[in-house]
Amino acid sequence: MRQGLQDMHLLQELVRLHRLDTGAVETARLLKIDRKTERKYRYRLRLVGLLESDPDLLPKLALLRASVDSDVPPPAQETSTIAPWADFVQDELAAGLGPTAIHGQLRERFPAFQGSLSAVKRLCKRLRAAKGPLDSDVAIPVHTAPGRQAQVDFGYVGKLLDPAKGKRRKAWVFVMILSHSRQIFARIVFR
Repeated sequence: MRQGLQDMHLLQELVRLHRLDTGAVETARLLKIDRKTERKYRYRLRLVGLLESDPDLLPKLALLRASVDSDVPPPAQETSTIAPWADFVQDELAAGLGPTAIHGQLRERFPAFQGSLSAVKRLCKRLRAAKGPLDSDVAIPVHTAPGRQAQVDFGYVGKLLDPAKGKRRKAWVFVMILSHSRQIFARIVFR
């Protein structure tokens, strides 16, 4: 990680901001660097004890250079906050529940659960990926000659204003897709 003099001054500012208890996201924003870059430098600087001291007594550039150029392994992945409930999440996914519903079930059934919805979504994504694609995930395109085939659908869309009658009425949508060109025709109808 070769750093120029300007980057070393940026690292001094990173150290100063953390000594002032500025959050990691705010530090990255103020320094106009990526949060992952900020985290990588913060981890290395914390290992050598440079983040705990007086904000006005900044470390020398040579010490910063040695700290960030050392071959320190990256931080280990932390265990997910919802790891103890992974089996429950997998069972609920198999039952057809989505991440939001599973998160609600976890909060309702387990008072000790402190995980976020985002953590549940990430776990659901990993579990689905490990399971592989389902039959319903596979779509087989229809290839036809021009003008030979169209696919149609018709469905209720709710109550909309009918301009001919001037009042709200039940509305339906008619959709036709031409199989060759994939062109779509859709029209709202009231009868």
